[in-house]
Amino acid sequence: MSKKGKLPRNISKRAKSTIDGQSSFSTTKHLLLNYKDLSRNQGQSPEEWHKKNLLVRKIKFFRNIGNKSIIELQQQKTLVIYGNFPKKSEFTEPIHLKGNNWARLRVGSSARICGYVVGTNFYVVF
Repeated sequence: MSKKGKLPRNISKRAKSTIDGQSSFSTTKHLLLNYKDLSRNQGQSPEEWHKKNLLVRKIKFFRNIGNKSIIELQQQKTLVIYGNFPKKSEFTEPIHLKGNNWARLRVGSSARICGYVVGTNFYVVF
């Protein structure tokens, strides 16, 4: 959303309807992270993050995004909501998660955390 509270023009229609239809979504709401759907088959595990010395970096990132509203995260392009699962992806959409509102969090210049959004909840998948 822009500073005036409008959604970016490039946001998908599906993502926009989910956001607009969510009464709890506002410029002051913060993103809540949930790990219930963290994939065991695709992407890196927390153990891999630890081995690569990324775990502390990710925890600091999570603490940092907790201090920003969803709108700020979108304006900074830290949070991008795609709507449908991206066609160009090294991952495969899990069958049991089809039809969700897919999004990603940018952690630094090259690392990404992918998942889906329901209201103010970001469910980490990859």
